[in-house]
Amino acid sequence: MILLLPLYGLVLLVGPHHTRSWAAIDFGFGFLVVFGLGLLLDLGRLRRGAFARFRPGSVLAEYAAVTAACGAFGVGGGLHSGTMLLLTCMPFMTIPVVGNRAMIGLAWLGLVGALGVETGLLVGRGTAVETTLLFAGTSAIFAAMIHLVVRSTVRTIESNRSLAALAATSGTLREWPGDLLPMAGKLAEAMGVASYAVLTRRDPVEPVERVFGWPDLDWPPFPELGNLPRRALETGEAAGNGRLRAVPAQAGPVEVVVITPERSTLGIPVDANVTATVASLLAAMADRARLVAGLVDLANTDELTGVANRRRLFETLAGELARARRHHRPLSLAMIDLDHFKAFNDRHGHGAGDRRLRELGRQLRERTRAQDLPARYGGEEFAVVLPETDTEGALHLVDLIRIETGADRSHGEPLTFSAGVATWDGQETPEELLGRADAALYSAKDQGRNRVVGAEATAGTPGGPGSGGPGASPG
Repeated sequence: MILLLPLYGLVLLVGPHHTRSWAAIDFGFGFLVVFGLGLLLDLGRLRRGAFARFRPGSVLAEYAAVTAACGAFGVGGGLHSGTMLLLTCMPFMTIPVVGNRAMIGLAWLGLVGALGVETGLLVGRGTAVETTLLFAGTSAIFAAMIHLVVRSTVRTIESNRSLAALAATSGTLREWPGDLLPMAGKLAEAMGVASYAVLTRRDPVEPVERVFGWPDLDWPPFPELGNLPRRALETGEAAGNGRLRAVPAQAGPVEVVVITPERSTLGIPVDANVTATVASLLAAMADRARLVAGLVDLANTDELTGVANRRRLFETLAGELARARRHHRPLSLAMIDLDHFKAFNDRHGHGAGDRRLRELGRQLRERTRAQDLPARYGGEEFAVVLPETDTEGALHLVDLIRIETGADRSHGEPLTFSAGVATWDGQETPEELLGRADAALYSAKDQGRNRVVGAEATAGTPGGPGSGGPGASPG
């Protein structure tokens, strides 16, 4: 536009007999100066990197200035078979590239006004209306086409960028699907949808389980899904029901289904290739998370007994202490030691001793709750973290386990243990709590073994001083 307007001004200057209004020409150059100043300001912002200072209002103001300049040149020079009207329409073609629908609408209204004034001053009223509608309508059609192409191009670029980010994330994912949350919105943009859901299953006989939804975790309701996810998994191809579309993918034993609306935010069918790529990447992420979780569990599990190892014990105990402090709930810790284990090993061999350790590990796993953590502390010594359990409850549970294990009489000897229980006083460190439980354990040994003893409760212990009290089961 900067090059064309001076060119038209030069034509008017060298051919004054074609000029109908020098006042209009003067107005045109005035608007052109305003437009030029706006461009200079934009250039300064670009050089300073101040991109955030660009506002839709300033873009529309610059567009209005250059449109007014073109219209004024048209009035000053005459229509010349519509050439000047085409020049007035040209600035409008830039708005679909840089603006949204609201900006396009406002700019088009400005174009209609400029064309109406320009033609109204040069031709009759009827002809002016027809000419304005012709040029304004044609410009609107071209603007819509340009805007659609630009939006599609931008969406493709954003889609590729989001897919690349997802692919990069899949290599570092540790938690499924929690690690997916930070890029959930970008995935929606990549697929061009306002909402989507991710469903998985690990075995064909299992039901399909929803693991993620954006922006609503419960979208879409299961009654609306019907058998759509299962149909997609059974056929291995995308399936739709007129409103929703399910795209399946598989990596290892993990099967993933991505549910999207049938139509994108642009009002066109969702790109099946992009959705299939997303589904494949998500399946790879889920499978990798499964493998990582298995490795983490293996690293945190005692190989012989199947309970947690010492490292996981301290990690869990620290976390549970923080949670107990936050919610003002009791927390107990039990320390357990097999009675006369060294002598049993000497009499029957280490293989028999290992079987005893495995049996105690099994009893601890089966008799404790899901939120409890049985762990092997070392050798024949075990620990059990008991969240939301006071001293009385912990003593009762550990004593029941003691009675159950005592029924095992392999090699003619009962499997007995001594145990100490301590309840957190609200201030202790993990080491201090463990030390109190260990002291109670040694007290149980001193009292004759095969018993459970509670540590002395401190004044700050949740549940009050002496909650459960020191106590011992019969030997």
